[in-house]
Amino acid sequence: MMEKSSWVVEVGGDDNNKLSEIIEAEKKDWDKHSIYKLPHCVTDLNEKAYKPRAISFGPYHHGEPNLAAMEAHKSRALIRFLNRSRKCMDYYIHVLEGAVVEDLMDAYDGLDPKWREDPKGFLRMMIRDGCFMLELLRASSALSSSFGNDIGGQGGGYADNDPIFSNHGKLHMMPYIKRDMLMLENQLPMLLLTTLLSEEEEMIDEKVDEKVNKLIVEFCSLDKQCYLELGKCKHVLDVYRKVLLGDDNHPKLAKLLASSWLPERPTTGDASRRQRISTKPGFPSKRAAPRASGTFPSTRASSTASSGFLR
Repeated sequence: MMEKSSWVVEVGGDDNNKLSEIIEAEKKDWDKHSIYKLPHCVTDLNEKAYKPRAISFGPYHHGEPNLAAMEAHKSRALIRFLNRSRKCMDYYIHVLEGAVVEDLMDAYDGLDPKWREDPKGFLRMMIRDGCFMLELLRASSALSSSFGNDIGGQGGGYADNDPIFSNHGKLHMMPYIKRDMLMLENQLPMLLLTTLLSEEEEMIDEKVDEKVNKLIVEFCSLDKQCYLELGKCKHVLDVYRKVLLGDDNHPKLAKLLASSWLPERPTTGDASRRQRISTKPGFPSKRAAPRASGTFPSTRASSTASSGFLR
């Protein structure tokens, strides 16, 4: 969040110099942001379209009641991540403290001040979310190749009938989670994912960036070879955007928008005219398909999971 002092302008004196300093300070602060809350003029059009429905990642939607059911699954994933790395939560907090936590906070535009007042609480939330996302990415990759050989299934410490980290979970829950992972307000900084993975697997920076990009590309069912050319990305959505549009993105973006353009809803007169046509002799009457309920399977986690690794 931008410091107040960078916005203060004293009237009089060398205002031109002060203005240039303010512009430079604004640019420096805005360069830090990569994750944003959408303005109300956008979300008011259709609030459900811009809110996560299954899971929260990061601070913006953390603690919302309709997303609480997934918190227990985050804890299950965190326990297995810490157990596999043979490191405790405090170790990862120590690694992320200092300059890293500031970078993580600065990535979020308009971050709630409560998180800056409680940096350890912020890191605990981010580590839990980051570990869950990494477990999900690796489970999806393992399940796509050979079930249970890596993270998915019993090979990663999960049961074969796990509601999330199994073939069943991949079919019935991961599509909902994937939707939420591609929402702008639901992003985690790539710095978090790469730091967690590099500490767990003791990888060098260049390799860990490449590995995370590859996992995201596979999870999103994108061109698997393109991850080698992505370099450093800001978050999951940034990887998705770069793969989808490429370097010369303006023509592709125009084509993508044109192909996904939906015509305006017909007026009452147009709709009634089409209804008359559809009910004439020789034309079958068209009935609207039933609307999906929007619900997804219950994924209650066991309350008996050990919390020893979470301290």
